[in-house]
Amino acid sequence: MSNFLAVATVTAAIERLLQAAVEQDVAGAKVVLDRPDTKKTGPIVNVFLYQAVPNPALTNADLPARRVDGSLARRPRTVLDLHYLLTFHGNDGELEPQRLYGSVIRTFTARPVLTRALVNAVVAQAGTNPPKHPSLVDSDLADAEEVCRISPLAMDVEQMSRLWAEFPQAAYVLSSAWTASPVVIESTDTPMPSAPVLRSALTTTLLRHPAIESVEPVTDPLAPLTAGTAWRIRGTQLRGDDTVVRVAGQALVPTFASPTELRVDVAPPSALRAGRVAVEVVHQALVGDPAEVRGEQASAVRPVSLCPQVLTATAAGGNVDVTTDVPVRRGQRVGLRLLAPATGEVVRTLPLTVADADSTALSLPFPSGLSGSHAVIVVVDAADSPLDRDQSGAIVGPLVNLP
Repeated sequence: MSNFLAVATVTAAIERLLQAAVEQDVAGAKVVLDRPDTKKTGPIVNVFLYQAVPNPALTNADLPARRVDGSLARRPRTVLDLHYLLTFHGNDGELEPQRLYGSVIRTFTARPVLTRALVNAVVAQAGTNPPKHPSLVDSDLADAEEVCRISPLAMDVEQMSRLWAEFPQAAYVLSSAWTASPVVIESTDTPMPSAPVLRSALTTTLLRHPAIESVEPVTDPLAPLTAGTAWRIRGTQLRGDDTVVRVAGQALVPTFASPTELRVDVAPPSALRAGRVAVEVVHQALVGDPAEVRGEQASAVRPVSLCPQVLTATAAGGNVDVTTDVPVRRGQRVGLRLLAPATGEVVRTLPLTVADADSTALSLPFPSGLSGSHAVIVVVDAADSPLDRDQSGAIVGPLVNLP
């Protein structure tokens, strides 16, 4: 961690690092911490912190400091990049500014890291007699997780001119910009400890991606799909640790499960609607002890046609009244076909109508000129109700007697 003195400590460390170098390279040279527009004489390197900005990489990677209940999980921290303007003053005839500039460049290139030893030396000097920067005696920058690094800040003439425009009373002198990063400042608040781990458990599971290839009745693969019967689902990677099949949103537990086949008893008629319904296989991950469902892996939705079954069919008042085992949804297109029972030939197809409410009772007008017994097929969004046939192939139901 590092406290609020981190920024000032970095500046003092840069001062100490450069002072040891420039006083050897240029006689009488000093490093000062001042504004660039203050008049200076003699060989001087002026260090001025002109901007501090958030470090984009480490700031974005920082974890949330508080839990959902507002309690403190870790000390809040800020990560900064410090931008410094170094100006070089002295006798231009003796090339002192340029010699100082060369000394600084060489020093930062050779020693670009503000080492923990350097920071400790700054803090130790703050406690000597006489002290230098005594306010830094409580700095703990040396304990920071990452050390601070110095790198040049590329600035063209226009950018440097804008920076110097902030000091309208100062005449431009030889200068360069540098960045010190990262500088971490942490709060002194004490985090609330997390609950201790009473028991550890590790659960592993294979990631399977179930895929449905076909859905068909168990009794006859060529028969239509109806409610209240057993369905067979074929595909790949169908069996998981905990597998369910969702039919129109209803979760069903398979009665048989293998990697390539599942069998389910489809929900009773009242839980479904005629027409297109969605089927998907879902693998639920069991985690923990005792095991709990946490997360799931689902197949792509497979749409199938759920065919209604005609329970009764009567004719009266010019209408054919039909009841079905599954309701027809409001807005679905409903039609009726009348067939000859002996041959299965379509005698008449009634025009499609739109259901105005969810219901199992349908009333459809039939044209005049028809009489006698006819087989009935109800069509709901292209899903045809099944017919019952005897061993000879003749239709035995459902039938309606037209007067």
